[in-house]
Amino acid sequence: MKLKSIKLHPFAGIRDKTIDFEDGVNVLCGPNEAGKSTIYHAILNGLLTTTSLTTTKVESEMGRFFPVGGGDVIRVDIELQDEDQKTIRIRKAWKKGNRQGSASLYLADNTEITDEEQVQQGIEDLLPVSAATLRTILLADQSGLHRTILEMEKEDGVRKELGDILRQNLMETGGVSVDRFRELLDGRYEAYYKRWDRSQDYPERNRGISNPYKTGTGKVLDAYYQKEQLRLDLADAKSFENELDALNKELSEWIGKQKERKEKFDKLQPLKKGISQRQLLEQRVETAKGKRKELLEISKGWPVMEDRIIQLKPKQDKLREKIEALIKEQKLSQNKQKAEQLQAKLKKLRDVRSRVEAAQKELKEAKEIDFEDVKQLRERRSEINNLNGQVEGARLTLRIISDSDKSIEFTESGKEGEKVKLSSGNSIEKIATGGFSLTIEGVDVVVYSGEGDLEKIVKELSSKKKDLQEKLKALDVDSAQSAESLAELYSQKLQNKNNEEKLYNSELDGKSEEDLKKELEELGDVDEVRSLEEVSEEIVKEKTELNSLSREADEAKEKLDKWKESFESVDDVIMELAEQSKSIKDISGEIEGLPELPEGFTSADEFVERVDEFDHKIRRADSLINEKKLEKTSKESNAPETSSEELEKMMEDAKADFERIHHEAETLANVRERTIELLESMDANTYSGLEENFLKWLRQMVGNRFNSVQMNGDLPTTFQTDDGRPLSYEILSHGTKDIVSLAWRFALTEYFLQEQAGFIVLDDPMVDMDPERREMASDVIEEFAGTHQVLVMTCHPEHAEQIKKNSSIIELF
Repeated sequence: MKLKSIKLHPFAGIRDKTIDFEDGVNVLCGPNEAGKSTIYHAILNGLLTTTSLTTTKVESEMGRFFPVGGGDVIRVDIELQDEDQKTIRIRKAWKKGNRQGSASLYLADNTEITDEEQVQQGIEDLLPVSAATLRTILLADQSGLHRTILEMEKEDGVRKELGDILRQNLMETGGVSVDRFRELLDGRYEAYYKRWDRSQDYPERNRGISNPYKTGTGKVLDAYYQKEQLRLDLADAKSFENELDALNKELSEWIGKQKERKEKFDKLQPLKKGISQRQLLEQRVETAKGKRKELLEISKGWPVMEDRIIQLKPKQDKLREKIEALIKEQKLSQNKQKAEQLQAKLKKLRDVRSRVEAAQKELKEAKEIDFEDVKQLRERRSEINNLNGQVEGARLTLRIISDSDKSIEFTESGKEGEKVKLSSGNSIEKIATGGFSLTIEGVDVVVYSGEGDLEKIVKELSSKKKDLQEKLKALDVDSAQSAESLAELYSQKLQNKNNEEKLYNSELDGKSEEDLKKELEELGDVDEVRSLEEVSEEIVKEKTELNSLSREADEAKEKLDKWKESFESVDDVIMELAEQSKSIKDISGEIEGLPELPEGFTSADEFVERVDEFDHKIRRADSLINEKKLEKTSKESNAPETSSEELEKMMEDAKADFERIHHEAETLANVRERTIELLESMDANTYSGLEENFLKWLRQMVGNRFNSVQMNGDLPTTFQTDDGRPLSYEILSHGTKDIVSLAWRFALTEYFLQEQAGFIVLDDPMVDMDPERREMASDVIEEFAGTHQVLVMTCHPEHAEQIKKNSSIIELF
């Protein structure tokens, strides 16, 4: 089976494109994102993916192939060519939604199949290999050819299919098929052990008789289910028989209890009316006795309440007069309290006023120097210190020698002058800072350090000192420090005076002391008045006593008013009392003729309730007995067809059958295990032909670098180099892995396809090869394409050019 053409309309990024394929090599060349991957997936899904997908699977499996710009349908048409050069057409459309797709298969005889499941099965039947083998060996995705070996390690189906082909070639000799013998043996094994887990000696997935398999079971499981079902039937039969016995016993007990209840009910029922009537009369007697007791209390209390009201009135009046006098005294007590407060306030004001006057006096006596004067003194002293520093920086030494007695005057800059007498032949030495002046016999000599500025500085210094002395004199202080202390002291006294005046005004609260004194005089003499607290306590006490007397009087009046609503006078109460006594006597006479309450009952209500309860229980029991009889009849009609004794015998037979079949199965399993061991020993050379074919293709691409290859069953693991070094597959370079994978796929494809026509897809097989190996690989691809169709996808134009012979280049842009 070869690919003839494919049409995408649309699919992924391709809107409408048809590609025709030739025999031999077909090179699809184009830059990245040109559509090579899209064509690969279109071929893969067109052959292997059903269009009958759920909404979720459409999104997960085919969602990335729907057009980005919109659209809810993708289509792929594929034409295949069979061994007789006849065309087979496949048309598939996937649509978003639940199973909205469609598929058609047109066979070589123009038969059309449209059922989606039949279409997919028909396509897979036409393929020369299984779907797993096609996906893993004949088609390669863009992850690289060397992943083929890794994928084969995961695809047991592909490896099994390869093993079956190789064994068929090796072992079927003389008309005897070893695989057929094993297949028959496996079939017998399956017939016995299907759905049976030998390791647990129990049904697979623990599906016992409570959840049995309905179909696809083996003999062991069938025998097990038969045995277990009989066990359940036996348990049901025993349960039924036990339930029926229990029902008969329960019915018998209910009938016995019902007989006892009816006998007791027949004795009590005739007494019910008389006892009920007795209960009513006894209640009337009790009611009359209660009324009589109430009337006795009224007849005794009536004159007492009237007398009590008369006695309480003068006491209430006296208390009211006393409370009124106390309220007047309370007002005087309030004035006394206010007078005490005014006296305390006036005393505090006098104290504060004394402190104000003292503070004012201290402030008046203090020397008033403000901080602005202190600031000026500080500035002047700072200026003098600065000028002194400049002058002291220029020291002069003067030595005077006289040849006769003389009187001279020496004045240092900024200081007072001094007169000095100098004897003949003697000398004096003076040190001056900044400059000096010397007067000798009417001649003045002035000397300054520097070039003349110092004279100005000395004059300024003298002026500043003079100014400082004048300011100190004006302030009547001897130094700037004294002025600063006096200013601080004056500020404190001023603050103290202001605080005391503020406190005094606050205490006055807008009034004057005269106003407060006047208020105190207006309150009068309250010295002899009791305190407000004492008077208030006495008022509360007298009011409490008055309230108590008033409450007592109100209660007495309330009782009298209530009694007067029913009776005009106490005489009416006495007459009603006599009538109640006569009624009690008459009713008691009627009670003597009625039946008494039987022993065991505490009241007539209890007796009546018990009789009614007996009646209710008897009726309910009759109904229950009828239900039990019906239940017994119904249960007997549904009795199992087979008794528990018969089922026990059947159970023993089924158990023996299961053990026999289980023994047969174990014997067959042992034979099968031994056969598998023998077949595995015969299977040792199964892959030798595949190994030789693989080395043939490999050496054409790597030269004589590898002498031999070590196999692990159907997979190459270690390569022997020409210098004797073993190299594992994992440490090979990417380029060498691609060559190994390419050779391995060619060898596998030959075994899978045999003499059938087929195709293989290679995705950029030479991308990691050096130029020399790429040339050899190109020759191998062309040689392989002599018997099988090859589709090479590449984004390298130079690779496409290297595959020169028998090739058809399809450019993708």
